[in-house]
Amino acid sequence: MTERRQVILGFCFIPSVFSSEEVLEAYYQSVAKPFLSIAFRFQDVHFAVFFSGPLLNWLRLRHSEYVAALSEMLKRKQVEVLGGGFFAPLLPLIPPGDRVGQIEELTTTVRKMFGKRPRGLWLTKTVWDPGLVSTIAASGLEFTFLDEKEFERLGIEGQRLHQPRLTEFQGRLLTVLPHHARLSAEVQHGSFDGFLRWSREAIGPGPSLLSIFHCFDSHEGTSFFSPGSAGFEAFLDLVRSENLSVESVTPSVVLRYYPQALERSYFTGTTYEDLAARLGRVAPPQSRLQSWKHFLADDKAANSLYNKMVYVNLLVSSLRGDKYKKKSAYEDLWKSQTSSAYLGSAQQLVLERKQAFACLLNAEVLLRDRATFTSALSSQDFDLDGVKEYLFQGKSYNYYVDSFGGQVFEWDCLDRPWNYVDETGGRGIHRQVFVDRFFRIDQPEIDSAQFYQREYKLAELSRDSKTLALVATDHLEGRGGLQPIRLRKTFIFDENTVQVDYELELLGGPDWEGWFTSEVHLTAAHGLQWLEPSNSVPVTQVVLADSFQKSRLQWSWTSAAQVSVEDGSVQPRWWMILHPGEPWRCRVNLLMMEEA
Repeated sequence: MTERRQVILGFCFIPSVFSSEEVLEAYYQSVAKPFLSIAFRFQDVHFAVFFSGPLLNWLRLRHSEYVAALSEMLKRKQVEVLGGGFFAPLLPLIPPGDRVGQIEELTTTVRKMFGKRPRGLWLTKTVWDPGLVSTIAASGLEFTFLDEKEFERLGIEGQRLHQPRLTEFQGRLLTVLPHHARLSAEVQHGSFDGFLRWSREAIGPGPSLLSIFHCFDSHEGTSFFSPGSAGFEAFLDLVRSENLSVESVTPSVVLRYYPQALERSYFTGTTYEDLAARLGRVAPPQSRLQSWKHFLADDKAANSLYNKMVYVNLLVSSLRGDKYKKKSAYEDLWKSQTSSAYLGSAQQLVLERKQAFACLLNAEVLLRDRATFTSALSSQDFDLDGVKEYLFQGKSYNYYVDSFGGQVFEWDCLDRPWNYVDETGGRGIHRQVFVDRFFRIDQPEIDSAQFYQREYKLAELSRDSKTLALVATDHLEGRGGLQPIRLRKTFIFDENTVQVDYELELLGGPDWEGWFTSEVHLTAAHGLQWLEPSNSVPVTQVVLADSFQKSRLQWSWTSAAQVSVEDGSVQPRWWMILHPGEPWRCRVNLLMMEEA
């Protein structure tokens, strides 16, 4: 028989790794259980399935009957379980060591639960990079699936688009099977016409393979498993009715009996345009020519999470001696790498990122020896922009100071993991601390300088006294035009205190009259309440009560200021008349206090 059609029916079950017990149970009842209940009855239809590691462990503990039924399907070779990243990460996004670690962790879990290790791997969002070949092959896996667009980009078309291929990287080989995403979407939305056309069209010599994968990361809005004429059961009936021309198979069967040597192809990598399409988002201009990873350049919150992940990875991988501590830290690190924290649904994205960031802080704290840890001030390029930033590590808090703007761009509370400045606020204001702005007397709402985006130069870094001094020069807009002004801000860190000494000096021109402010913009959170604020009377301090962290944050300054507070922002304004050559000075103190 020269004409042979094979279909792989794939299902991926990837609920959020941060799901509560209630959410997981709802997912089980709405998605995982209906799938298995129906598939178990269609013994002549075969499936490839992927489960995230946390879901497999939850099923083992909460629904052992599900694991038993799946094991029975494995014994009769009706199902093949795929491997992949334990926490469903975007594999090309994470460091190579973490890729191998996550793959091996899921491989071990599958082997222990079902007595057989996986042979193939499922790529989350089918995001591809050529360098993955080495990682996947080194992990002992033989094949993966790529979106049909990856094949089309190489000029592969017609029947060749329905055949597996071989790819290579530095001597490592990997078999790649096509995943027909467009037809999969049609089937999941109740349209089987595309499948019927493929099953009945004329084909030439050799096999024709159709892989249809359905991925479920939430139980909400899922009707595919509900009884009806266009659901899962109806589709299986259709597959069974076409059994004279279509053979339902698992991936390993396809490769075991493939009748000819595979052609070799070099897949270039997923584009930003492809990634946007898979997420149901509008593709940005030029995205067809950009790497999928370019989404980090357009999403500042995702980029910040990525930068933090890379930094914590360096900390964890450099730990020596305590293998149990290192294993626990890796678990938190890997959990933070879940794809939903980078490319999840809009409704859950903010929460997912906060939980992922909390995992990174937990990993960082795990690496510390509380008995011997001492606070420290250091410099490194933490945000991967080519310029060094500065980090004060205390026992309870971390402060990251950016050379651009001289601002605190990350403020970690370690006891109850939380970052006070982790997102962009309204009106284009970044959630940062100690943002320097000037306002002229005749233009009280327009910043007369651009210090918030200037690069500050390092004037002093004392690790002994935990002192960091930064200096920047800019032009201040006055009534007589632009005037040069120098701003020096000196940070002095302690365990529960940050002191910032300001020194402003007008370098030329006439006197300047207006306001100076050192703004604070914190991440809005439930439980924040400003105490003792005043929008009319100059004051020397304000207090923010944080019931979530069970603490109070007190800002005080040596010169009384007009203060406005709103949500997580406080803006003290100091009235001043600057005279050329006469420095103006002010000290700002931030004190963290535990609630009584």
